[in-house]
Amino acid sequence: MIAAGFLALFLLGYAAIHLIVRTESFRARVQSELSARSGYAVQIESLGVTPWLGLVGSNVIVSKNGAVLLQGKRIVGFILPFDLYHKRIRSLSLEQPRLRLSLQDLFRSTGKTSPAVSIGRLKIDDGEIVLQTGEGEPFALRAIFLSASEVNLGGRTGMQLRADLPGLNGSVALSLSGGAKEKQVELLIRQGEAQSSTSSTRKEKPPQEKTVLNARFRLTARENDTYETSGAGRVDGLHWRGEIIEGEFDSRFDIGANLDSVTLSMDLKTPQFPVNLLPMTMPLNPGAVSAALRGRYSAAQKIVSLQKISVASSLGVLTGEGAIALGENPARLTAKLRLRDVALDSLKPLMPEALRALTYGGKVAADLSLAGAYNEPTIAGLAWNDGARAAGEKVSLGRLSFKIPFQWAGGALRAKAARLQAQDLILGRKGETQFRLQQASLLGEVVKTAQQPLEASADFQITAGRFATADESKIGEHLNAKGRFTCRDCAGDASFKGATTIESLELLWNKFFGDFKDRKPAIEIAGRYQKTADELRFDRLGISLDAIGNLALIGSVRRPLAGPVFGLDLQSDDLRPAGFYDFFIRDTFKAAYPMLGQIGLGGKSSLALRVQGSLESFTVEGKLGLEQGAIRERAGHWHVGPVALELPLRLSFPAALKENAVESPPAGRLAIDEIKGSSITVPKITAPLVLWNNALRFPQPVRLSIFGGAAAIEGLTWKDIVGAPADLTLSLELDKLRLVELTEALGWHRFDGALSGKIPQVRWTGDALKSDGVITLNVFGGRATIQDVGIEQPFSPARAMKMTAMLDEIDLEQASKTFELGQISGALSGAIEDLVVTHGQPAEFRADLHTVEKPGASQWISVDALNKITILSSGNEAGSLYRGLAGFFDFYRYSKLGFKATLKNDKLTLRGIETRNGQEYLVVGTLLPPTVNIVSHTQEISFSELVRRLERVKQTGGAK
Repeated sequence: MIAAGFLALFLLGYAAIHLIVRTESFRARVQSELSARSGYAVQIESLGVTPWLGLVGSNVIVSKNGAVLLQGKRIVGFILPFDLYHKRIRSLSLEQPRLRLSLQDLFRSTGKTSPAVSIGRLKIDDGEIVLQTGEGEPFALRAIFLSASEVNLGGRTGMQLRADLPGLNGSVALSLSGGAKEKQVELLIRQGEAQSSTSSTRKEKPPQEKTVLNARFRLTARENDTYETSGAGRVDGLHWRGEIIEGEFDSRFDIGANLDSVTLSMDLKTPQFPVNLLPMTMPLNPGAVSAALRGRYSAAQKIVSLQKISVASSLGVLTGEGAIALGENPARLTAKLRLRDVALDSLKPLMPEALRALTYGGKVAADLSLAGAYNEPTIAGLAWNDGARAAGEKVSLGRLSFKIPFQWAGGALRAKAARLQAQDLILGRKGETQFRLQQASLLGEVVKTAQQPLEASADFQITAGRFATADESKIGEHLNAKGRFTCRDCAGDASFKGATTIESLELLWNKFFGDFKDRKPAIEIAGRYQKTADELRFDRLGISLDAIGNLALIGSVRRPLAGPVFGLDLQSDDLRPAGFYDFFIRDTFKAAYPMLGQIGLGGKSSLALRVQGSLESFTVEGKLGLEQGAIRERAGHWHVGPVALELPLRLSFPAALKENAVESPPAGRLAIDEIKGSSITVPKITAPLVLWNNALRFPQPVRLSIFGGAAAIEGLTWKDIVGAPADLTLSLELDKLRLVELTEALGWHRFDGALSGKIPQVRWTGDALKSDGVITLNVFGGRATIQDVGIEQPFSPARAMKMTAMLDEIDLEQASKTFELGQISGALSGAIEDLVVTHGQPAEFRADLHTVEKPGASQWISVDALNKITILSSGNEAGSLYRGLAGFFDFYRYSKLGFKATLKNDKLTLRGIETRNGQEYLVVGTLLPPTVNIVSHTQEISFSELVRRLERVKQTGGAK
């Protein structure tokens, strides 16, 4: 019963409170009491009570002199009886409060003493604070959501507020104090982390907080409704968005009456700028930053003017001035900024990856002009540098200068007439292939819009370029070139095109040397670069040389800067053999091989080739053609042509591939319409030929009709024209060549007979031509055989020919008549061994020539022949002896005729066919008259003396 009585009493009391609070008289009394105590007019539309006896006011309005200062949709307060004694509100919740203040209101006294009230928990939901400036639009802070505890209001203490900051893993404490003339604000932010226990049985320690921001502000009212505010603070280890923020600031604001003007001064220092807090990604790290701002705000003009902007960091120094026009929509910005002392090395994060590995010296400067909407201004300026340097593992740049005018507008970047100049550029390590440029310059334009990729175009010039391999077997010097290139999406999957004219270049490539100045090389290029695949694709690469022709290339190169692998198609239908031969072969090798200087080429060549592989190993496969080709002796003594060629080919570098034998590699065709000399004509020649896997061969004999007979070249083969281009083999067969035509063509003594023979193998190794087999000459009624023929340096003026010749029953009567030695009958046999001929003269031999008995052959010698033999052997004519004998007989009998001779080092040793009593007999008479003997009186003479005697023999018509 007692419990029921108390419960009934409690319910009656609870209901009575609800009824009383909702009465109009209670609402009016509360409204009047609040107005009287605060000095403001307070209006409450209605009052109510929450289930837990919290007081609810709806549509609360606080005003002053008719101006609404505070308006709240719903205000809920909860207070316990003993809280009244302590002047404490247990909790206060404001829904959609609107607080309107003027700066004067902050300092103006209400004439009443503010109650010292504390609020245990304060909650603001979707609030708004509006600060009236007196003119123009007020400053407003909207969408305020606040949950704070232990808020103190009233008295000199003013307000103390504490709130949690979940985003910072900490809390904030705000203290506002002061009187009518001056207010002080202190702001503290603390952060901490829970300390984990080392044992699962121990309780977790409470978080230990550290003060990471401490700031103090002072707001002072001065005369004529002007104000001064100043503040300073320090940040020490504030964690936010992955950054640790440290630094200090100092500020001052002088505020005019009704906020008509504000003079501001701000200084900021931080040992490490928090780049991760910026709204965009910043690849540069400015390090320590020190900044200062000085300016003024004019409410009448609605302009913020900054007379001083100064920011110093490890990136450089930024200074300038500017203004923001707040009266325009959007606000308009104008500024002039100067950037100085920016280390070029600090800008590497902005460079392409290939340039980041270099170390740079020198500094960059820039002047900037900003104009337009504050959130998207137009930026125009000029960046420049003079005297920068760069160095890397394979790169060295002695001096770099540039001037780049640029403009950024509407998300588009444009740099026009940008100039860049590099001096003393070296690419490649010492001891390796190196490229050097004395100077390179560039004048270009760069465009980047928001919707389109980066585009660049430039005119460039190269001066005094040079390259050389480590062994200096390949050298290029005096390279001067100019041209133009364009590039789209240069930093990504780029497309490009360009053209270059080489004004001069001297090139040494092994034995080749050429001056390209008169050839006027020109290069045109167009292609693409795929960044992810690191692949360079050529849609066209054209190379042209005056008087030589044009070459077009398409294809791709993977990893162009690191072990390139390529697949390229080369094509040309305008290659001129004459220009190619004159420039690349004749002019280079004519001093060593004078015969090449007497040859000229003609015709038109074409090619279509596929090149695949790497610089270390690649293959070439395709087709080579020649039309109306010709080879001519420049004086017009002979020519070969027209020549037509169709040749499929496959070559491998540096060596032939090891592959399965091809049963029938594709064969080409060679056709020569005519070979014509002053006294010889060889009719049309056609032959198939094969060039496959580095071997060039003629699979069928090449047959010639020549000198009234026939010749056949068989097995003509170059086994490796890449590795050993001067190494060829062949076999030669001659059938009944008429010596009368051959000797006439060669300008020799004309004599009859036929030349036949077969050489099973001839091998030319470039420096020497060697053969085995025998050449047989049916000449002078007998036979001569030549074997062991070899020629050293066949195309050099110092060429040397070696051979051994065997004579068998040569008819002396025909031979002596042909060579104008008088008349001698008989048959001659013997040998000339190890004959060496240099510069067209015998230099060495061993000879043994003698007459032999031949059925039907008599042995007679004329007086004229006796006289000439005497001149050869003694150097003197026979004189009156033969003139006297000529009166009796014209011919004399002999039994033996011949000699033995050895030539070495221009010393000729001459022996007769018979030796008697120390005398050497060249001719031995018979027992029956008329007969005669000839004794050699000179056994050792120089070969040059023998030549002089032969000249005398030619001038001697007979005995006198």
